[in-house]
Amino acid sequence: MHIAAVQPPRWRGAVLSRAGGALRAETAAASVTERACAAAEGRRTLFGQKFNVLQLPAIRRSSFDIGSTAARRARAAGLTPGTIYGVAADGTAEPIAVWVRTVDLVREHNRSPMSFANTLVDMPLNDTASELVVPRSLDVDPVTRQIRNVTFLRHVPGRRPGTKMSIPFRTINDERCMAYRAGGWMLELVHRLPVYCVGDKVPDALVLDLRGKNIGDKIMASEVHLPDGVRIRSNQGDFAVARFAGSKRLMMQREAQIASAS
Repeated sequence: MHIAAVQPPRWRGAVLSRAGGALRAETAAASVTERACAAAEGRRTLFGQKFNVLQLPAIRRSSFDIGSTAARRARAAGLTPGTIYGVAADGTAEPIAVWVRTVDLVREHNRSPMSFANTLVDMPLNDTASELVVPRSLDVDPVTRQIRNVTFLRHVPGRRPGTKMSIPFRTINDERCMAYRAGGWMLELVHRLPVYCVGDKVPDALVLDLRGKNIGDKIMASEVHLPDGVRIRSNQGDFAVARFAGSKRLMMQREAQIASAS
């Protein structure tokens, strides 16, 4: 899903406050977002996977900034209302209402729309230490495609069973896939793998190795490479996440090969 881009506001960061019964934008630190983007460039890769930790500055909302009127004015000023849920490391579970710059949110979402929901976000707040969160949901206007609201979930590394996530797949060794060479194709039976993430690094995608796979073969969940701190969230044991198919003629040829080999 692609989110419509928005024009950045003319101010350089803002803090919304109550003044004269209305919201107003006040000038804040000019280079917060630029520094955050530069810090977000550091990344580690494994099998083509990316383990990004984004930095997305946010502004804590006051009790006066809650409601549809405040949200409408904030959106006009270039801010998106959001909420941080979940249990913190100290055991507190109080939600935090925040503003996030819309241009920052749209940029990071459109940079990796498939993996945005399983990306760790280091969220500096204006009055407290940073919150480590994952995006949980985006409320997008069906007509304008602009973000109306966003929610985040706290992630505490090391706490079990871990944060629930659903991570998409990517493939490697496509050129060594026998099914592809024979004119077949792969059917994804599961588009995202439900997992628990315990560590401080979350991959943007999980790897499916297609080497040697032929028509009629399946890729089981147990074959998916899981980085440290990531485990499958399922009660049904091992299950197929993809299978390889082809035309009726190819399927019959493959069945004949298997029969002759046995």
